[in-house]
Order: sequence, then C-alpha cells, then structure tokens
Amino acid sequence: METGSYLLVGTKKAEEETFGSTCHGSGRTMSRNAAKRMWRGDQLQKDMEKRGIIVKTVSFSGLAEEAGLA
Repeated sequence: METGSYLLVGTKKAEEETFGSTCHGSGRTMSRNAAKRMWRGDQLQKDMEKRGIIVKTVSFSGLAEEAGLA
C-alpha cells in the first residue's frame, strides 16, 4: 500500500509443477503493533487521499497496520 505493486500470473506448466503457488506479502519492516503506534489510520487515509490514493476500510487500526512504510 502506498507504493508500486506487481501482479504475478503463472503459466499452466508452472501450475502443474508448483501447485499454483506464488509469492505473496510485502516483506514488512516493522511489526503491526509498531505501525499502529507510529500512524493513525484516519490520518493515513486523509494523507493518501490527498495523493490520489483512495482507500476504503472498516478499521482504521487495520489501515495503520498496513501503512506503506510498515
């Protein structure tokens, strides 16, 4: 979130050889609790909206956990 992303698409042969698995996750640089201490989800949402990134969430706490620098 907040940075570029990639969508990985496998081939039929890869699915046969690897059970259809692929990379996932972003590689966190801090714990979820540390992220919640550093960012407020409501403010993060406003800051992202100013940059043209629209995020809908049911939990500001959850949004803070997923801050781009986390």
